[in-house]
Amino acid sequence: MYWRVDAGASIPQDGHIEELGPWSAGQKISYDVGFNLDAGFGYAFNKYFATEFELGGTWNYIDSVKGASLDDTSVGTMPILGNIILQYPIPQTLIVPFIGAGIGGAATFFDTDGFYTRVPGGSVTINGSDSDFVFAWQAIAGVRMDVNDRMSLGVSYRYLSVDPASYSFDSWYYRGPDLNVRFSRFESHLVSATFQIRF
Repeated sequence: MYWRVDAGASIPQDGHIEELGPWSAGQKISYDVGFNLDAGFGYAFNKYFATEFELGGTWNYIDSVKGASLDDTSVGTMPILGNIILQYPIPQTLIVPFIGAGIGGAATFFDTDGFYTRVPGGSVTINGSDSDFVFAWQAIAGVRMDVNDRMSLGVSYRYLSVDPASYSFDSWYYRGPDLNVRFSRFESHLVSATFQIRF
């Protein structure tokens, strides 16, 4: 058995708004580079093959949305994944390259102190936060160096894909309909330092 901790940067690809209430959407979303952190607990069946359970998190500010004004607006994900890891300790070295893949779901979060955009016939302002839970998967690659018989340090790259998420906000008008916002798939490149210890 083993556990590991990874921490590093979350570098999202641009996305777009798929739905903004009853109005047409499609506005491009650009994200700032953010932070990722995850922990995994697994079992290595042999020196080549392991399975693990992973709980992680990413957080990124939204840099811009085409045609909108933003105030302290961010998105986050909390992936919950089952991973398969293939690794190959290079003979007569301390180096262990590895690849893998994971599948599961992710809680997603959208928070804004002010999201303002014009729509046909007027404008819309969103303020507050909401969450959703959607399908997620990832691809993994990296390399570790064994510090001793139990511990290793390394670097990893993960491509994380989280399905489109929807968020609902109360209308600013009395008994008005809720405003639904749907973001496109969240895709991020996660570059991390990793620490692993075996029991």
